[in-house]
Amino acid sequence: RSIHGYDVEHQCAIMDDLKEQVNALIINPINDPQVILKLNEFIDSDIFVVTLNNDVEEAGPHCYVGSDYLNGGETAAALLQMIGPPSLHIGILQGSQKILGHQQRLTGFQSQLKENPQAKIISIQENNDDDILAYDVTKAMLEEHPEINTLFIVSSGGAYGVCRAVLNLHKEKALTIVAFDTIPTTVEMMKKHIIQAAIYQHPEQQGQRAMQVVFDYLINGIKPEQNRCIMKNEIRILQNL
Repeated sequence: RSIHGYDVEHQCAIMDDLKEQVNALIINPINDPQVILKLNEFIDSDIFVVTLNNDVEEAGPHCYVGSDYLNGGETAAALLQMIGPPSLHIGILQGSQKILGHQQRLTGFQSQLKENPQAKIISIQENNDDDILAYDVTKAMLEEHPEINTLFIVSSGGAYGVCRAVLNLHKEKALTIVAFDTIPTTVEMMKKHIIQAAIYQHPEQQGQRAMQVVFDYLINGIKPEQNRCIMKNEIRILQNL
């Protein structure tokens, strides 16, 4: 089942629909009290829950398969300080505060910049991981703040829209951009030298690992050795895609 954007009521409705049909749930959850309540209902009913790619705060015992978002933000900030201009005037495009991973990634990014007096965050905008909205908010941000020379795209969704806005304003040579994941549209923009680097989080391995954890539990009765299966954050540039 899939949803567009971060509609809490829609995700809860899907969970209600599935609850009596499943004995395991793999979910990319919205970090919202209503969703957490539903997850705890699954857990209390002995339904095995695996959160995939994103986690939630304060849910009952479950397994998380995904990346270390805090470290991802720290890595992106360190990378920008290496490849960006000496004085960083940063615009940030974030998916949604409703996603715990996006919050953690931003926290890691900000913490890594604290010791750099030449780094300043100019504006933070949400794009709901939607390319059309990302285009609009990025264009408005860059028009309002022409001093921005660096963009940090917090999530892979919306990255294409961000880059289209950069191209529309003819700012592709004036900006250093770091994004996440090497999805086809991001690879396209790396080949066009719009995005300089991306942090890769092994999305296929995340999906495979989540399925393996569930299979081992349901078929073989093997509980995961740990409740967090973390994929390594790796830096990708055009030459090692």
